[in-house]
Amino acid sequence: MSNFNKKNKVAKKAGLPSDDKPQTIMANLYKKNIDLSDRNKTLSLLSKIYEIGILAIKPEELASRISREVQLNLNFEIVSIYKFEEASDSLIPLSFSISNRVSQSLKNHELLIAKTIISTISKEPALNEVVHLKKQNISIGVKNIWGVLLDSKKIEKFSKDSNIKNTFLYPLVVENRTLGMILISLNRNYKSLSSFEKESIKNIMNVTALALEKSYLYVELENANDQLREQDRQKDELLSMVSHQLATPVSAVRWNLEMMLDGDTGKLNKEQEDSLKSLQSISADLSDLVSMILDVSRIQLGRIKMDPQELDLDQFFKEILNVIIPKAKEKNVNFNISLPKQLPKAMLDKRYTRMTIENLLSNAVKYTSKEGDVDFTVTIQNDSMHCEVKDTGVGIPKADQDKIFGKQFRASNVRNAVDGNGFGLYIAKSAVESQGGKIWFDSKEGKGTTFFVTLPLGTRKKAIK
Repeated sequence: MSNFNKKNKVAKKAGLPSDDKPQTIMANLYKKNIDLSDRNKTLSLLSKIYEIGILAIKPEELASRISREVQLNLNFEIVSIYKFEEASDSLIPLSFSISNRVSQSLKNHELLIAKTIISTISKEPALNEVVHLKKQNISIGVKNIWGVLLDSKKIEKFSKDSNIKNTFLYPLVVENRTLGMILISLNRNYKSLSSFEKESIKNIMNVTALALEKSYLYVELENANDQLREQDRQKDELLSMVSHQLATPVSAVRWNLEMMLDGDTGKLNKEQEDSLKSLQSISADLSDLVSMILDVSRIQLGRIKMDPQELDLDQFFKEILNVIIPKAKEKNVNFNISLPKQLPKAMLDKRYTRMTIENLLSNAVKYTSKEGDVDFTVTIQNDSMHCEVKDTGVGIPKADQDKIFGKQFRASNVRNAVDGNGFGLYIAKSAVESQGGKIWFDSKEGKGTTFFVTLPLGTRKKAIK
Protein backbone atom coordinates (compact mmCIF):
# COMPACT_ATOMS: atom_id res chain seq x y z
CA MET A 1 0.00 0.00 0.00
CA SER A 2 1.36 3.44 -0.94
CA ASN A 3 2.00 6.14 1.65
CA PHE A 4 -0.79 8.19 0.13
CA ASN A 5 -3.30 5.36 0.55
CA LYS A 6 -2.11 4.79 4.08
CA LYS A 7 -2.71 8.45 4.87
CA ASN A 8 -6.14 8.28 3.26
CA LYS A 9 -6.96 5.33 5.49
CA VAL A 10 -5.81 7.30 8.54
CA ALA A 11 -7.88 10.25 7.35
CA LYS A 12 -10.99 8.09 7.13
CA LYS A 13 -10.51 6.93 10.72
CA ALA A 14 -10.03 10.56 11.79
CA GLY A 15 -13.26 11.57 10.02
CA LEU A 16 -11.53 13.51 7.24
CA PRO A 17 -12.26 13.37 3.47
CA SER A 18 -10.09 10.69 1.88
CA ASP A 19 -9.50 12.62 -1.30
CA ASP A 20 -7.61 15.42 0.46
CA LYS A 21 -3.99 15.98 -0.33
CA PRO A 22 -1.48 14.35 2.08
CA GLN A 23 -0.34 17.74 3.36
CA THR A 24 -3.93 18.72 4.19
CA ILE A 25 -4.56 15.40 5.91
CA MET A 26 -1.47 15.80 8.09
CA ALA A 27 -2.40 19.39 8.91
CA ASN A 28 -5.89 18.33 9.96
CA LEU A 29 -4.52 15.47 12.03
CA TYR A 30 -2.15 17.86 13.74
CA LYS A 31 -5.04 20.21 14.47
CA LYS A 32 -7.06 17.33 15.92
CA ASN A 33 -4.12 16.36 18.13
CA ILE A 34 -3.88 19.93 19.40
CA ASP A 35 -7.62 19.96 20.14
CA LEU A 36 -7.33 16.64 21.95
CA SER A 37 -4.41 17.96 23.97
CA ASP A 38 -6.44 21.05 24.93
CA ARG A 39 -9.35 18.86 25.98
CA ASN A 40 -7.14 16.68 28.17
CA LYS A 41 -5.51 19.73 29.73
CA THR A 42 -8.87 21.33 30.48
CA LEU A 43 -10.34 18.11 31.89
CA SER A 44 -7.28 17.78 34.11
CA LEU A 45 -7.78 21.38 35.26
CA LEU A 46 -11.45 20.72 36.07
CA SER A 47 -10.39 17.70 38.11
CA LYS A 48 -7.89 19.82 40.06
CA ILE A 49 -10.52 22.49 40.74
CA TYR A 50 -12.94 19.80 41.95
CA GLU A 51 -10.26 18.41 44.30
CA ILE A 52 -9.70 21.91 45.69
CA GLY A 53 -13.46 22.44 46.01
CA ILE A 54 -14.01 19.43 48.28
CA LEU A 55 -11.46 20.68 50.82
CA ALA A 56 -12.73 22.27 54.04
CA ILE A 57 -10.96 25.61 53.59
CA LYS A 58 -11.91 29.27 53.82
CA PRO A 59 -13.13 31.20 50.72
CA GLU A 60 -9.92 33.24 50.41
CA GLU A 61 -7.69 30.16 50.29
CA LEU A 62 -10.08 28.31 47.99
CA ALA A 63 -10.28 31.25 45.56
CA SER A 64 -6.51 31.68 45.62
CA ARG A 65 -5.87 28.03 44.74
CA ILE A 66 -8.48 27.93 41.97
CA SER A 67 -7.47 31.20 40.32
CA ARG A 68 -3.82 30.17 40.37
CA GLU A 69 -4.57 26.81 38.73
CA VAL A 70 -6.70 28.42 36.00
CA GLN A 71 -4.21 31.23 35.32
CA LEU A 72 -1.22 28.90 35.02
CA ASN A 73 -2.89 26.06 33.11
CA LEU A 74 -4.73 28.22 30.56
CA ASN A 75 -1.99 30.85 30.27
CA PHE A 76 -4.26 33.80 31.11
CA GLU A 77 -2.85 37.18 32.13
CA ILE A 78 -5.24 37.74 35.04
CA VAL A 79 -7.66 35.45 36.88
CA SER A 80 -9.37 37.16 39.78
CA ILE A 81 -12.26 35.93 41.95
CA TYR A 82 -14.54 38.38 43.74
CA LYS A 83 -17.15 37.98 46.45
CA PHE A 84 -20.39 39.89 45.92
CA GLU A 85 -21.50 41.83 49.00
CA GLU A 86 -25.13 42.76 48.50
CA ALA A 87 -25.38 45.21 51.40
CA SER A 88 -22.71 47.52 49.94
CA ASP A 89 -23.32 46.57 46.29
CA SER A 90 -19.62 45.78 46.01
CA LEU A 91 -17.26 43.13 44.72
CA ILE A 92 -14.65 42.20 47.31
CA PRO A 93 -11.43 40.63 45.93
CA LEU A 94 -10.81 37.10 47.23
CA SER A 95 -7.90 36.23 44.95
CA PHE A 96 -5.76 37.75 42.21
CA SER A 97 -3.53 35.48 40.12
CA ILE A 98 -1.45 37.11 37.40
CA SER A 99 1.30 36.44 34.87
CA ASN A 100 4.86 37.70 35.40
CA ARG A 101 4.30 40.38 32.75
CA VAL A 102 1.22 41.74 34.52
CA SER A 103 3.01 41.60 37.86
CA GLN A 104 5.90 43.68 36.54
CA SER A 105 3.56 46.18 34.89
CA LEU A 106 1.61 46.68 38.14
CA LYS A 107 4.86 47.34 39.98
CA ASN A 108 6.04 49.78 37.33
CA HIS A 109 2.85 51.82 37.58
CA GLU A 110 2.43 51.37 41.36
CA LEU A 111 -1.08 49.99 41.05
CA LEU A 112 -2.81 47.95 43.80
CA ILE A 113 -5.52 46.34 41.71
CA ALA A 114 -5.42 43.12 43.75
CA LYS A 115 -6.75 44.85 46.86
CA THR A 116 -9.17 47.24 45.18
CA ILE A 117 -12.85 46.80 46.05
CA ILE A 118 -15.13 47.39 43.04
CA SER A 119 -17.98 49.41 44.49
CA THR A 120 -21.34 50.77 43.26
CA ILE A 121 -21.88 47.85 40.88
CA SER A 122 -25.32 49.05 39.83
CA LYS A 123 -23.87 52.24 38.29
CA GLU A 124 -21.59 50.35 35.88
CA PRO A 125 -23.74 48.72 33.16
CA ALA A 126 -21.35 45.84 32.39
CA LEU A 127 -20.83 44.94 36.04
CA ASN A 128 -24.55 45.31 36.73
CA GLU A 129 -25.32 42.85 33.93
CA VAL A 130 -22.91 40.31 35.40
CA VAL A 131 -23.84 40.58 39.07
CA HIS A 132 -27.52 41.51 39.03
CA LEU A 133 -28.68 40.13 35.67
CA LYS A 134 -26.34 37.11 35.84
CA LYS A 135 -25.15 37.42 32.24
CA GLN A 136 -22.00 35.56 31.18
CA ASN A 137 -19.03 36.45 29.02
CA ILE A 138 -19.24 40.22 29.32
CA SER A 139 -16.32 41.84 27.50
CA ILE A 140 -15.07 45.00 29.16
CA GLY A 141 -11.99 47.17 29.10
CA VAL A 142 -9.57 47.22 32.02
CA LYS A 143 -10.11 50.98 32.26
CA ASN A 144 -13.88 50.48 32.72
CA ILE A 145 -13.27 48.31 35.77
CA TRP A 146 -10.51 50.10 37.66
CA GLY A 147 -10.19 53.45 35.87
CA VAL A 148 -12.77 55.13 38.10
CA LEU A 149 -11.32 53.64 41.26
CA LEU A 150 -7.62 54.20 40.54
CA ASP A 151 -5.53 56.58 38.42
CA SER A 152 -7.12 56.19 34.94
CA LYS A 153 -3.91 57.19 33.08
CA LYS A 154 -1.89 54.58 34.96
CA ILE A 155 -4.58 52.00 34.26
CA GLU A 156 -4.48 52.79 30.55
CA LYS A 157 -0.67 52.45 30.43
CA PHE A 158 -0.87 49.25 32.44
CA SER A 159 -3.35 47.77 29.95
CA LYS A 160 -0.99 48.45 27.04
CA ASP A 161 2.19 47.32 28.83
CA SER A 162 0.65 44.05 30.01
CA ASN A 163 -0.59 43.21 26.47
CA ILE A 164 -4.14 42.54 27.66
CA LYS A 165 -6.37 42.17 24.60
CA ASN A 166 -9.66 41.16 26.23
CA THR A 167 -11.12 41.02 29.74
CA PHE A 168 -14.20 38.93 30.45
CA LEU A 169 -16.53 38.76 33.41
CA TYR A 170 -18.46 35.70 34.53
CA PRO A 171 -20.98 35.57 37.39
CA LEU A 172 -20.64 32.83 40.01
CA VAL A 173 -24.23 31.70 40.45
CA VAL A 174 -25.73 28.92 42.58
CA GLU A 175 -29.51 28.40 42.59
CA ASN A 176 -30.10 31.81 41.00
CA ARG A 177 -28.05 33.54 43.71
CA THR A 178 -24.93 35.49 42.74
CA LEU A 179 -22.02 34.60 45.02
CA GLY A 180 -19.47 36.67 43.15
CA MET A 181 -17.63 37.06 39.88
CA ILE A 182 -14.58 35.77 38.04
CA LEU A 183 -12.53 38.19 35.96
CA ILE A 184 -10.32 36.76 33.18
CA SER A 185 -7.89 38.82 31.10
CA LEU A 186 -6.35 37.37 27.92
CA ASN A 187 -3.37 38.33 25.79
CA ARG A 188 -5.33 37.27 22.70
CA ASN A 189 -8.76 37.85 21.20
CA TYR A 190 -11.71 35.85 22.46
CA LYS A 191 -12.36 34.64 18.92
CA SER A 192 -9.01 32.85 18.95
CA LEU A 193 -10.29 30.51 21.67
CA SER A 194 -11.72 27.23 20.48
CA SER A 195 -15.37 26.42 21.13
CA PHE A 196 -14.19 23.75 23.55
CA GLU A 197 -12.05 26.28 25.46
CA LYS A 198 -15.02 28.64 25.71
CA GLU A 199 -17.24 25.84 26.99
CA SER A 200 -14.51 24.77 29.42
CA ILE A 201 -14.36 28.26 30.90
CA LYS A 202 -18.09 28.03 31.63
CA ASN A 203 -17.60 24.62 33.27
CA ILE A 204 -14.82 26.09 35.40
CA MET A 205 -17.20 28.86 36.49
CA ASN A 206 -19.85 26.33 37.53
CA VAL A 207 -17.43 24.16 39.52
CA THR A 208 -15.92 27.25 41.15
CA ALA A 209 -19.35 28.60 42.13
CA LEU A 210 -20.29 25.32 43.84
CA ALA A 211 -16.91 25.13 45.57
CA LEU A 212 -17.26 28.72 46.80
CA GLU A 213 -20.75 28.09 48.16
CA LYS A 214 -19.45 25.05 50.06
CA SER A 215 -16.61 27.15 51.46
CA TYR A 216 -19.04 29.83 52.68
CA LEU A 217 -21.10 27.12 54.38
CA TYR A 218 -17.91 25.83 55.99
CA VAL A 219 -17.14 29.30 57.37
CA GLU A 220 -20.71 29.67 58.67
CA LEU A 221 -20.42 26.29 60.37
CA GLU A 222 -17.06 27.26 61.90
CA ASN A 223 -18.52 30.53 63.19
CA ALA A 224 -21.51 28.67 64.64
CA ASN A 225 -19.15 26.19 66.32
CA ASP A 226 -17.09 29.07 67.73
CA GLN A 227 -20.26 30.61 69.17
CA LEU A 228 -21.28 27.27 70.66
CA ARG A 229 -17.82 26.83 72.17
CA GLU A 230 -18.00 30.33 73.65
CA GLN A 231 -21.47 29.66 75.05
CA ASP A 232 -20.20 26.37 76.47
CA ARG A 233 -17.26 28.20 78.05
CA GLN A 234 -19.58 30.81 79.59
CA LYS A 235 -21.83 28.03 80.88
CA ASP A 236 -18.84 26.32 82.49
CA GLU A 237 -17.73 29.60 84.02
CA LEU A 238 -21.22 30.02 85.48
CA LEU A 239 -21.29 26.42 86.73
CA SER A 240 -17.88 26.88 88.31
CA MET A 241 -18.98 30.07 90.06
CA VAL A 242 -22.27 28.57 91.27
CA SER A 243 -20.53 25.39 92.43
CA HIS A 244 -18.00 27.41 94.41
CA GLN A 245 -20.86 29.32 96.02
CA LEU A 246 -22.65 26.05 96.86
CA ALA A 247 -19.58 24.27 98.21
CA THR A 248 -19.32 26.37 101.38
CA PRO A 249 -22.95 26.09 102.61
CA VAL A 250 -23.06 22.37 101.75
CA SER A 251 -19.90 21.81 103.81
CA ALA A 252 -21.45 23.80 106.66
CA VAL A 253 -24.59 21.64 106.55
CA ARG A 254 -22.54 18.42 106.64
CA TRP A 255 -20.44 19.73 109.54
CA ASN A 256 -23.53 20.67 111.57
CA LEU A 257 -25.20 17.32 110.87
CA GLU A 258 -22.07 15.51 112.02
CA MET A 259 -22.00 17.57 115.25
CA MET A 260 -25.64 16.77 115.93
CA LEU A 261 -25.13 13.04 115.33
CA ASP A 262 -22.12 13.12 117.67
CA GLY A 263 -24.42 14.53 120.37
CA ASP A 264 -22.70 17.93 120.56
CA THR A 265 -26.09 19.67 120.53
CA GLY A 266 -27.84 17.26 122.89
CA LYS A 267 -29.01 13.70 123.05
CA LEU A 268 -31.09 12.42 120.12
CA ASN A 269 -33.88 9.91 120.14
CA LYS A 270 -33.98 7.06 117.60
CA GLU A 271 -36.32 8.87 115.21
CA GLN A 272 -34.20 12.04 115.25
CA GLU A 273 -31.00 10.09 114.72
CA ASP A 274 -32.46 8.21 111.73
CA SER A 275 -33.67 11.47 110.18
CA LEU A 276 -30.27 13.12 110.61
CA LYS A 277 -28.48 10.09 109.13
CA SER A 278 -30.77 10.30 106.10
CA LEU A 279 -29.99 14.02 105.77
CA GLN A 280 -26.28 13.28 106.18
CA SER A 281 -26.41 10.80 103.28
CA ILE A 282 -28.26 13.31 101.09
CA SER A 283 -25.82 16.11 101.94
CA ALA A 284 -22.88 13.77 101.16
CA ASP A 285 -24.36 13.04 97.72
CA LEU A 286 -24.95 16.76 97.17
CA SER A 287 -21.37 17.52 98.18
CA ASP A 288 -20.08 14.90 95.73
CA LEU A 289 -22.23 16.36 92.95
CA VAL A 290 -20.95 19.89 93.62
CA SER A 291 -17.37 18.58 93.54
CA MET A 292 -18.03 16.78 90.26
CA ILE A 293 -19.52 19.90 88.66
CA LEU A 294 -16.46 21.86 89.78
CA ASP A 295 -14.18 19.20 88.29
CA VAL A 296 -16.08 19.19 85.00
CA SER A 297 -15.85 22.98 84.82
CA ARG A 298 -12.11 22.87 85.48
CA ILE A 299 -11.62 20.29 82.72
CA GLN A 300 -13.70 22.27 80.23
CA LEU A 301 -11.87 25.49 81.03
CA GLY A 302 -8.46 23.79 80.96
CA ARG A 303 -7.88 24.48 84.63
CA ILE A 304 -7.67 20.96 86.02
CA LYS A 305 -4.44 20.55 87.98
CA MET A 306 -2.96 17.45 89.52
CA ASP A 307 -1.32 17.60 92.94
CA PRO A 308 0.92 14.50 93.04
CA GLN A 309 1.93 13.53 96.56
CA GLU A 310 3.47 10.43 98.06
CA LEU A 311 0.69 7.88 98.31
CA ASP A 312 0.69 4.71 100.42
CA LEU A 313 -1.12 2.39 98.01
CA ASP A 314 -1.86 -0.21 100.71
CA GLN A 315 -3.78 2.36 102.76
CA PHE A 316 -5.18 3.96 99.60
CA PHE A 317 -6.89 0.77 98.40
CA LYS A 318 -8.12 -0.09 101.93
CA GLU A 319 -10.00 3.22 102.00
CA ILE A 320 -11.58 2.54 98.61
CA LEU A 321 -12.53 -1.06 99.44
CA ASN A 322 -14.12 0.04 102.74
CA VAL A 323 -16.60 1.98 100.59
CA ILE A 324 -17.15 -0.58 97.81
CA ILE A 325 -17.39 -3.86 99.80
CA PRO A 326 -20.55 -2.80 101.71
CA LYS A 327 -22.19 -1.75 98.41
CA ALA A 328 -21.41 -5.14 96.85
CA LYS A 329 -22.75 -7.00 99.89
CA GLU A 330 -25.90 -4.89 99.95
CA LYS A 331 -26.61 -5.81 96.31
CA ASN A 332 -25.47 -9.44 96.75
CA VAL A 333 -22.74 -9.12 94.11
CA ASN A 334 -19.66 -11.37 94.29
CA PHE A 335 -16.75 -8.97 94.72
CA ASN A 336 -13.37 -10.60 94.04
CA ILE A 337 -10.17 -8.73 94.92
CA SER A 338 -6.63 -9.47 93.75
CA LEU A 339 -3.91 -7.14 95.10
CA PRO A 340 -0.14 -7.60 95.51
CA LYS A 341 0.82 -8.63 99.07
CA GLN A 342 2.62 -5.37 99.48
CA LEU A 343 2.20 -2.29 97.35
CA PRO A 344 4.84 0.42 96.80
CA LYS A 345 4.56 4.13 97.39
CA ALA A 346 3.41 6.22 94.44
CA MET A 347 3.48 9.88 93.42
CA LEU A 348 -0.14 10.48 92.42
CA ASP A 349 -2.95 12.91 93.02
CA LYS A 350 -4.85 11.09 95.76
CA ARG A 351 -8.25 12.74 95.25
CA TYR A 352 -8.47 12.27 91.48
CA THR A 353 -6.95 8.78 91.52
CA ARG A 354 -9.34 7.63 94.23
CA MET A 355 -12.26 9.23 92.41
CA THR A 356 -11.32 7.29 89.25
CA ILE A 357 -10.91 3.84 90.83
CA GLU A 358 -13.89 4.25 93.14
CA ASN A 359 -16.09 5.38 90.27
CA LEU A 360 -15.15 2.36 88.13
CA LEU A 361 -15.83 -0.05 91.02
CA SER A 362 -19.10 1.65 91.97
CA ASN A 363 -20.30 1.49 88.36
CA ALA A 364 -19.34 -2.18 88.10
CA VAL A 365 -21.42 -2.99 91.19
CA LYS A 366 -24.26 -0.71 90.10
CA TYR A 367 -24.61 -2.24 86.63
CA THR A 368 -24.19 -5.88 87.70
CA SER A 369 -27.26 -7.84 88.71
CA LYS A 370 -27.59 -9.83 91.95
CA GLU A 371 -25.23 -12.80 92.24
CA GLY A 372 -23.17 -11.39 89.37
CA ASP A 373 -19.39 -10.98 89.59
CA VAL A 374 -17.10 -7.98 89.90
CA ASP A 375 -13.34 -8.64 89.78
CA PHE A 376 -10.81 -6.02 90.87
CA THR A 377 -7.18 -6.76 89.99
CA VAL A 378 -4.12 -4.59 90.64
CA THR A 379 -0.60 -5.38 89.40
CA ILE A 380 2.66 -3.44 89.40
CA GLN A 381 4.87 -3.67 86.33
CA ASN A 382 7.69 -1.50 84.97
CA ASP A 383 7.12 1.32 87.49
CA SER A 384 3.44 1.48 86.57
CA MET A 385 0.25 0.49 88.35
CA HIS A 386 -2.28 -1.49 86.33
CA CYS A 387 -5.87 -1.71 87.53
CA GLU A 388 -8.54 -3.91 85.98
CA VAL A 389 -12.23 -3.72 86.89
CA LYS A 390 -14.24 -6.53 85.31
CA ASP A 391 -17.97 -7.14 85.71
CA THR A 392 -20.67 -9.42 84.36
CA GLY A 393 -23.16 -6.58 84.10
CA VAL A 394 -25.28 -5.09 81.34
CA GLY A 395 -22.34 -4.09 79.13
CA ILE A 396 -22.11 -1.08 76.84
CA PRO A 397 -23.96 -1.10 73.47
CA LYS A 398 -21.55 -0.96 70.52
CA ALA A 399 -23.21 2.21 69.17
CA ASP A 400 -22.48 4.01 72.47
CA GLN A 401 -18.89 2.89 73.02
CA ASP A 402 -17.15 5.78 71.24
CA LYS A 403 -19.11 8.30 73.36
CA ILE A 404 -18.80 6.65 76.77
CA PHE A 405 -16.12 9.08 78.04
CA GLY A 406 -18.17 12.11 76.95
CA LYS A 407 -19.50 14.69 79.36
CA GLN A 408 -22.93 13.74 80.75
CA PHE A 409 -23.18 10.77 78.39
CA ARG A 410 -24.87 7.62 79.63
CA ALA A 411 -25.28 4.38 77.71
CA SER A 412 -28.72 3.93 76.14
CA ASN A 413 -29.40 0.62 77.93
CA VAL A 414 -29.10 2.18 81.43
CA ARG A 415 -30.10 5.80 80.82
CA ASN A 416 -33.62 5.42 82.18
CA ALA A 417 -33.08 2.35 84.35
CA VAL A 418 -30.28 3.37 86.75
CA ASP A 419 -29.56 6.72 88.41
CA GLY A 420 -26.45 8.60 87.32
CA ASN A 421 -25.20 11.96 86.06
CA GLY A 422 -22.69 10.99 83.35
CA PHE A 423 -19.81 12.93 84.93
CA GLY A 424 -17.76 10.08 86.41
CA LEU A 425 -16.05 8.61 83.32
CA TYR A 426 -15.54 12.06 81.80
CA ILE A 427 -13.61 13.17 84.90
CA ALA A 428 -11.83 9.80 85.20
CA LYS A 429 -10.42 10.04 81.67
CA SER A 430 -9.07 13.53 82.24
CA ALA A 431 -7.71 12.60 85.69
CA VAL A 432 -5.83 9.55 84.35
CA GLU A 433 -4.46 11.24 81.24
CA SER A 434 -3.43 14.35 83.17
CA GLN A 435 -1.19 12.08 85.26
CA GLY A 436 0.40 10.49 82.19
CA GLY A 437 -1.74 7.36 82.31
CA LYS A 438 -4.24 5.59 80.05
CA ILE A 439 -7.80 4.38 80.48
CA TRP A 440 -9.74 2.14 78.11
CA PHE A 441 -12.34 -0.63 78.14
CA ASP A 442 -13.67 -3.73 76.45
CA SER A 443 -17.38 -4.43 76.54
CA LYS A 444 -20.14 -6.57 75.07
CA GLU A 445 -23.76 -5.69 75.66
CA GLY A 446 -25.44 -8.19 77.96
CA LYS A 447 -22.15 -9.88 78.89
CA GLY A 448 -20.22 -7.29 80.87
CA THR A 449 -17.45 -4.70 80.75
CA THR A 450 -13.79 -4.54 81.71
CA PHE A 451 -12.11 -1.19 82.38
CA PHE A 452 -8.33 -0.89 82.34
CA VAL A 453 -6.31 1.88 83.98
CA THR A 454 -2.54 2.31 83.80
CA LEU A 455 -0.82 4.99 85.89
CA PRO A 456 2.91 5.71 86.28
CA LEU A 457 4.03 5.34 89.89
CA GLY A 458 6.38 8.29 89.71
CA THR A 459 8.85 6.37 91.87
CA ARG A 460 11.45 3.63 91.36
CA LYS A 461 10.33 1.55 94.36
CA LYS A 462 9.43 -2.01 93.42
CA ALA A 463 6.44 -4.02 94.63
CA ILE A 464 7.09 -7.09 96.79
CA LYS A 465 4.79 -9.92 95.64
